[in-house]
Amino acid sequence: MAPAGLAFILLQTIGGEPPLKEVLLYAEVEMMHALLLFYLIVFVAPISILSHEFGHAIAAWFFRAEKVYISIGAGTVKKIINMGRFRFTIAPLFFAGGMATSVRQPDYTRREKLLITAAGPLFSSLIAIIFWGISQIASSVFIQLFMWFNLWIAVVNLIPFQWNEKQTDGWMILQLLLSSNIKK
Repeated sequence: MAPAGLAFILLQTIGGEPPLKEVLLYAEVEMMHALLLFYLIVFVAPISILSHEFGHAIAAWFFRAEKVYISIGAGTVKKIINMGRFRFTIAPLFFAGGMATSVRQPDYTRREKLLITAAGPLFSSLIAIIFWGISQIASSVFIQLFMWFNLWIAVVNLIPFQWNEKQTDGWMILQLLLSSNIKK
């Protein structure tokens, strides 16, 4: 339960009906929570996920990928955008993750695969650092949410784990480091 909700219930049980001022404060806090949740789902998550995947895509492009695919969201694809070597697909649950893949012949070396994989978390970290700098000048909860969400994406993606058929960047980096049959 939100701290404001707990305070509201305490006021009701201790002193009967809370004064109008507390009721309005509670409503204002709850409205702010709803606004922040909306901001997180509609703006922060999709932009941060796209930026993370764009980090992988830029690295693949740098290593001369023939085609780079960036997918954002979950569900049936609703929008496909082709821009040169890049193909973006967007699904309705655009806040629910993403993936970047690329192809090149000959295949990437192990070093190139490591750098492409690490580029996503590095890009998320860079965005978190930029927004930390912005928050030092013009602090707001919206800027801080953007900073913390990008830092969260970077850290969680570096933890090596596999869930169903998806692997984190950390898992892929670990597999590349442990693999002996991939070209150096």
